[in-house]
Amino acid sequence: MRTLIVMLAAMFCFGLQAEAQRPERGKRLTPEEMAEQRTALMVQKYGLNQTQTDSLFALNMRQMEQMKDMRPERIPRDSLQAMDKDARKAYRKAMKEKEAGMRERMKKNAEEYEQALRQILTEEQFAKYQEDQKNRMERRERPRRGTPERRRPFSDDFEEEDF
Repeated sequence: MRTLIVMLAAMFCFGLQAEAQRPERGKRLTPEEMAEQRTALMVQKYGLNQTQTDSLFALNMRQMEQMKDMRPERIPRDSLQAMDKDARKAYRKAMKEKEAGMRERMKKNAEEYEQALRQILTEEQFAKYQEDQKNRMERRERPRRGTPERRRPFSDDFEEEDF
């Protein structure tokens, strides 16, 4: 019985230690930190030289600043709940309009980023980058483990009255 208690206490301590070593969740990185991380990852993946690394960091820094500028300022949830119903609806409508415009700007920025990246990387490095991006998009579209796969209805599967 004592050994069972000692083992449970040891497992509990190891669990606490592992939790303490985790990085902070929800901590927002600065644009510079994000650019550094992205650059370091790409240097490691594609074997970039120093000139490419410097150019890529400048490009990533510009990209992260643009993303930061595009991100709309959000009102905290408690302030939103304190608003009257009409003000909340107006705020949500304005946010949806901003987000719709933001998608287009993000697409444009992504295309510009890829064009600039094509100038920095060699043909082989860029081909590998494109392959990685393709795999990443495929992974995003796959259903996650543990969640049931949702069947998307086709237009001929149901009638208008079904809604």
